[in-house]
Order: sequence, then structure tokens, then C-alpha cells
Amino acid sequence: MILFSSIAKSQSGIDSVAYYPDFKFNDGIFMDYNDFKMNNAVPFEHIITSYNPQSPDFLTQLISEPECKYYQDGQKKTVSTKTIWGYSKNGVVHIQYSKAFYRIPLLGQISFFIANVEVVRSNGYTGNPYQNSVYYPYEGTYTSTELRKFIFDFSTGMVFEYSIENLTRFMSADQALYQEFTSLKKRKQKELDFLYLRKFNDKHPIYFPIL
Repeated sequence: MILFSSIAKSQSGIDSVAYYPDFKFNDGIFMDYNDFKMNNAVPFEHIITSYNPQSPDFLTQLISEPECKYYQDGQKKTVSTKTIWGYSKNGVVHIQYSKAFYRIPLLGQISFFIANVEVVRSNGYTGNPYQNSVYYPYEGTYTSTELRKFIFDFSTGMVFEYSIENLTRFMSADQALYQEFTSLKKRKQKELDFLYLRKFNDKHPIYFPIL
């Protein structure tokens, strides 16, 4: 198998390699977004916790606590679990979103992932009309959980809801692809959105340092 990748030197002078599908991230926890971009994960065994790092529920248990304590470079550090960016296990990256971790199946300048989110809905009214001689319906709400698609912008680390509008906005950074995509009919854009997302990522690779 031939591996198509390129080596570049960042402004900091660190050699880096273009991301490719079989790229293996260091296993451990990325405490913040910069740790992820530097592939600088804190090994699971450096986490100070009573939970078993080998347990399949370890990460879920860890972020159920208000703080995460760990050793790095010989120093004991503490961060809020809400600020943990994500983790890598068996070389696969997961991002923390909405109080849980989700795998990023498509990673690039425009990354894609699916997450459960809480959605507040209206039920139109609450109360029981059969318990009152005069019934005045009024609006009530309830919370449900739904799977939603998201875009993760590698350049900023920000997360946006996945939509054709947002995808088009990001794609405007490449005028050739942007013009090609926006010239399609709306129905065709929905059919080919992932094809163009991959085209964009192939033309604009992301880089990780060679450690």
C-alpha cells in the first residue's frame, strides 16, 4: 500500500504530517483543543481517579465529576471536566459535546460528527380538561433527546449545526468548489454534500506534528 502524505514544517519549526485516514492519534485525553491539534494526549494511566481506566465506562464516569486531576511533565494539574476537549482510544478521536463523547468519523478542515442533544419542545397545552368545569389550555414544554449532525471547524475548534447553508459557507474558502457546489440544484446539493465535503478536505489537508 502506498501512503500519500506530505511533510511540512510549521511556523514553530515543528515537522508535521498531513492527516490521512489511517493516521493514529496518541491514546489518552486531550485536555483542550490545542492538545488535540498537537496530538498531545495525557495517557489514561496519568489520570488521578478511583475509576478503572480499563472500564468501558471510564470516560463517562470521569466527566460525571466536576474536576479531572492528572500528572503531566511531573506536575499535578486540575481542570474542569466541562473543558476537556476529547480523547483518543485505539487511535480514534472522540470529541466532548453536550456532556458526552462522540466519535468523529470524518476528520478534516471541515469535520463531521453526530451527537445526542436535548431538545425542548412544546406540547401545546398542559392540564386535564376533565378536572375543571372551565378549561383554559396553556402551553407546556417537555425535553427529548435527538440525534443531530454537526460540523467541527478545524481552524477554530468551533462546532456548528450541520446544514447545507453552513457547509456552503465553509466551502466559500475554495472558490472553485464553492462555485461548483452552489451551481447545483438544492436537491442535488443534499445528495452530494458529503462528496463535496470530502473534496474540500482532500484539497485542504490538516497537519499534525511528528512527535
